[in-house]
Amino acid sequence: MSDDFIFIIEFNRPMFTASISWTYSLLDNTGFLLQRSTDSGSTWPTTYQLPAAPTDYFDTTVEVLGTYWYRVAAINHYGIGTYSNTGSVFVPPLYPLGPYHLVVTSGSAILTWQSGSSNQDYFAIQKSLDGDSYIDLDVSTVVNYTDVLVSASVFGNTYWYQVAAVNAYGTSSFSNTASITFTQGGGSPPSGPPDISGSISGSTNPPGGTPDISGSVSGSI
Repeated sequence: MSDDFIFIIEFNRPMFTASISWTYSLLDNTGFLLQRSTDSGSTWPTTYQLPAAPTDYFDTTVEVLGTYWYRVAAINHYGIGTYSNTGSVFVPPLYPLGPYHLVVTSGSAILTWQSGSSNQDYFAIQKSLDGDSYIDLDVSTVVNYTDVLVSASVFGNTYWYQVAAVNAYGTSSFSNTASITFTQGGGSPPSGPPDISGSISGSTNPPGGTPDISGSVSGSI
């Protein structure tokens, strides 16, 4: 009977499948029949014959924006039992998952990252000069990216970046933020004031008496 089933259906995004699972309270079956409908259960053109275990199935033939209905029945050598309740699943638009592990290395600014999914069309890159406000770079890339519009200064110029995946359904969340600093000469600016400690020799007191002008002056006037 249908009351002997507990039926669960959900869309498994990472696997892009309809995940159907059930429990069957009796032990009188040798397998299951799983049926699928695309018209709210009016017709059931697709049937999968499954073993008695495991009690789940991953439908990999679903399509984006499709709605699918499923039901399952136990079978044995004597025939087909009563079908379970009907459950449905909707396959949503598949926005790409956000990239991750963004790293920026020197030699200009070389950006590398890991893709979060495989259904992106390209990646969008944003750049910041203050780590707060970002601008979109006029690039769309399917691979890693090198930013040549960077420069160095004595005190260091820092650039921040973040990356998102894009496809026809939209844009993913942005990756982690990564930054790089370019310092003129490849070194670092002074870390503190110069050391001017030392000693000055000599007396700092004024003369203690008057000059000696004693003597004689010879000659006639």
